[in-house]
Amino acid sequence: MHKTALRIAAPLAIGGIAILSTRQNLQNPFTPSSTALSESAPEHSPNLARWTQKWVKSETRWHYTNTHHTLIKYKHLLPSRGKILVPLCGKTVDLLYFPNQEVLGVEGVKKAITEFGAEQSAFFPTGFDSEKDTKENANFETYTGKTETSEISLLRGDFFSLNVPVSGVWDRASFVAIDPSNRPKYVETLKRNLNEGGTILMSTFWRVAGTPEAVNGGPPFSVSEKNVRDLFDEKTWDIQVIEEIDIMSDATYKESKERWTKAGLTDFRELVFLIKKKGGKKWWQVWK
Repeated sequence: MHKTALRIAAPLAIGGIAILSTRQNLQNPFTPSSTALSESAPEHSPNLARWTQKWVKSETRWHYTNTHHTLIKYKHLLPSRGKILVPLCGKTVDLLYFPNQEVLGVEGVKKAITEFGAEQSAFFPTGFDSEKDTKENANFETYTGKTETSEISLLRGDFFSLNVPVSGVWDRASFVAIDPSNRPKYVETLKRNLNEGGTILMSTFWRVAGTPEAVNGGPPFSVSEKNVRDLFDEKTWDIQVIEEIDIMSDATYKESKERWTKAGLTDFRELVFLIKKKGGKKWWQVWK
């Protein structure tokens, strides 16, 4: 297991002190206790090479400085108890939007994780409890911290190797970011980790019309309702489209409309899915 052992030197010292008592620069607050991932670091995998370069160059147009509007509107549909998974989380501030819950972010690019720790004053790095977690995160570097109301773990490694039971998933700019050829593996990873009765709140982009290059381009790659229903089999999942937003006319996206128009799109939409994994106890069974 690759663990980050950190402890807070003072209440406001977000950089903290590493396990060897070496004070860290605020721009790089996390120091893994093991460098075993370095030779085969996930950044060097074919799946992450593109994203690593974007983080290195600070070309992160997908990053929102505020909590995503879809999460604000529909967070109540996610479980209020249990662990929430945020796949390919980057440095999203959405990680801070789940009070009184455990939050698990998975990211392949280390720079994204260190920037999150440096930028979020509400987030304090904490020690790693090896007794509590000795198997779940064995393939990952683990970074842990807390806010006043929640505990956050950030795992650096290959998302497809994740094996951690969770109650809910918030997917924004994740499913649309991966190469379409990896979608079946992505869905299988969600299926393996999400508890029965668990819920996925997913925001996707649908490139409806425009030039062939624009419609078939990406990332973000186009994900339609048909794509989702083809990938999430009905024996395992209940699927609903709970909102469809016209990006070209909705005020939420007014600042990005010009970008997509220049790219050649004439019809571009955000689709919001509520996907529930079948199974689990019904409310009347809980009391038995």
